[in-house]
Amino acid sequence: MNDPHEPLFTMAVVSELLDTNHQTLRRLGAAIELGDLRSSGNQRRYSISDIEALHAACELSAQGLSPFAIGVTTRRAAMGPGVGSEE
Repeated sequence: MNDPHEPLFTMAVVSELLDTNHQTLRRLGAAIELGDLRSSGNQRRYSISDIEALHAACELSAQGLSPFAIGVTTRRAAMGPGVGSEE
């Protein structure tokens, strides 16, 4: 378990870890543009880095941000400081 990008965790495990439901995970995953990685049994899988991103998205959602706003916020954060700011 050295690769933080290796999809190892099922939706049920991640749902329990983040104390949320499957539908919320799907909705937030789509908002932050997580890939849809699936096992050979067609089960959705999440990596540690996916879980960290979903955790951050859950926190933003708890603050009242919509999935759209969460997606915009996370994309801007990934671009780095100063991107998209008007000067």
